[in-house]
Amino acid sequence: MAENPRKVISLTYVVQKGDTMYLIAKRFGVALQDLIAANPQIKDPNLIYPGQVVNVPVAPAPPPAPHPTPPVSGWCTLCLYPLHPKCPPGSALVLPQDPHIMVALMGMPDPSAWTDCDVYTAWVMRETDDPVVFFWFDLLPAGRGFWINHHSPKNLGMSEVVLVTAENRGHGDSPGSMRMHKGSLRTCCRKDP
Repeated sequence: MAENPRKVISLTYVVQKGDTMYLIAKRFGVALQDLIAANPQIKDPNLIYPGQVVNVPVAPAPPPAPHPTPPVSGWCTLCLYPLHPKCPPGSALVLPQDPHIMVALMGMPDPSAWTDCDVYTAWVMRETDDPVVFFWFDLLPAGRGFWINHHSPKNLGMSEVVLVTAENRGHGDSPGSMRMHKGSLRTCCRKDP
């Protein structure tokens, strides 16, 4: 069974000096024969005059795209915004009630580009005058410019931000100065009293 064609609607156009049916069809992106067929009142399509009203057949706008897939219950995705101009955005996928977090970066330069660094590290922390790091984990190279890893911490719910830095392996328990990305966990995890 053939599909029903979409209903065609028309708009009106007032002929301007220098217009021809061909030029009008071209301007509106319709076939010349369709334009002629939509205007039976015009006896000679080669003779149109300024001020004449022409019906221009147009297909109706396509139906709106379906809404994006709703978020999967319990999961939160957040953007890790670049803090360095040579970094593209990153992302984190968070499951607060499990709890679990995965951090992924794509298109990243080798960490050695940042002076003596050899790894990217994700820091999950609260930012205050005296920042509190709840946990951290080094990201693993997973192909050209792609870095990823995950962690299942117990104290994810107390966290506010994910910070990604370039570090040396064997670094300490606080982020260094080579800050690459940052994203807010507040909407995903933070439970304020």
